[in-house]
Amino acid sequence: MSLNQDFIAKVLESNDIIEVIGQDTQLKGRGSQFMGLCPFPSHKERTPSFSVNQDKQVYHCFGCKESGNLITYLRTLRGMSFIEAVEYLANRAGFEMPALREDSLGGGAARDSNQELFKINEAAAAFYFRKLMSLSPEDPVRKYLSQRQISADTVQTFQVGYAPDEWETLTSFLRENRHPLSEAQRVGLVRERTKGKTGFFDQ
Repeated sequence: MSLNQDFIAKVLESNDIIEVIGQDTQLKGRGSQFMGLCPFPSHKERTPSFSVNQDKQVYHCFGCKESGNLITYLRTLRGMSFIEAVEYLANRAGFEMPALREDSLGGGAARDSNQELFKINEAAAAFYFRKLMSLSPEDPVRKYLSQRQISADTVQTFQVGYAPDEWETLTSFLRENRHPLSEAQRVGLVRERTKGKTGFFDQ
């Protein structure tokens, strides 16, 4: 399943991040910069540290470090898949979702299996995106993106991610979120250990 990137950009441009996030937390601001209490349930706070930029259509919490655009927000807070988030925003903007190719998925068990693969890929993409967003502006990875003139807006729109140079970061994340590692191996995200060892590690 895939969506045209131009359609995704159009959907994001046609939704006001303040209106959507404002459904979950009260935002107050001046100009394009708004602040409010963090809406993410894992972060309980009494002093607002959740920042939303209306011009750039992005958010960042200075407390829990969650950040992203509207698609990221809907996926992280409301548990939507990437496709569900885009569809939700498209409906808000009055756009009809383009047809998604499913002809190669087959039916029954084969379709269920492929749906699981899509979910694993989406989970991994969101995981790597959050890893990138957690890096400080002085981190070599963020500096590299700046040198390549990859803007923050581009990173947010296309969910650019960062895979740490570690053995089991993604593997542990997938295991904790109950994604079958055998399925993750099918899409090339992890590999099974050999030479008498059991388990998996990051590809």
